[in-house]
Amino acid sequence: MNKQINRIKIYIKNSKKAKKEAEIIKNKLQNNSFQIVEKDYNLALSIGGDGTFIKMIHENKFNNRIYYSGINAGSLGYLIDCEKDEVDEFINKIKNNDFYLRNAYILETKIMTKNSKTVIASFNECIIKSNNQSLLNANVYLDDELLENFVGDGLLISTPNGSTAYNLSYGGPIIDNELNALIITSIAPLNNKIYKSLINNLVISNSRKLIIKFKNNENICLINDGKIVNINSVIQIECILNKKIKHVNLHQDSLASKINNKIIN
Repeated sequence: MNKQINRIKIYIKNSKKAKKEAEIIKNKLQNNSFQIVEKDYNLALSIGGDGTFIKMIHENKFNNRIYYSGINAGSLGYLIDCEKDEVDEFINKIKNNDFYLRNAYILETKIMTKNSKTVIASFNECIIKSNNQSLLNANVYLDDELLENFVGDGLLISTPNGSTAYNLSYGGPIIDNELNALIITSIAPLNNKIYKSLINNLVISNSRKLIIKFKNNENICLINDGKIVNINSVIQIECILNKKIKHVNLHQDSLASKINNKIIN
């Protein structure tokens, strides 16, 4: 049984189109006895595109005690299944506690230096590169077994949510959200008689841990859902798919229709 939603915080894309749409949606929600609040809410609702939706999740620090949803007032809106002409249906569904709930898995990346440990959460992906634009040189392990000695521009680690984002642009596979898996995509790997990096994409179970070790302390540039984070003297990086958040959907998740409507057509 889904928890009853009655208090909503709205996150709006900074555009005239989204702000205009937000006023209409806000009035409709209030007319249906929902409270629009800034704190102590049980639904975070974005009005915009995928960027607004992901930014909202980050601003809530991936809090898994609340629900997340979005109404598309952007362009593609791949992560958002409610369009502007479906707002009335959406409001009716959450009012009657009759919505679809998906547990969206989150990537946790642990970065270890000599003196610190930093944990970064990603909804879509985390890209690992050298921060001086030189080649990334690392030993990549699955659990405790060596997978490869990677040399190339970088490694892209994606969740199923992010399989249609940068991962797809780099030739990675689209993963069904029902599969709790990580995608490892090599960015411009070197593969010759000296360097033997894996050139194929690799999909691994969420029960596995991806470990990236550096021979020398490495200055790393992480691109976390589009935001750049620089960390110096990195010894090791671990990636796991563990935490999850509650994603409210208007429609039952359909991989085929989403690909057909959002990517092909």
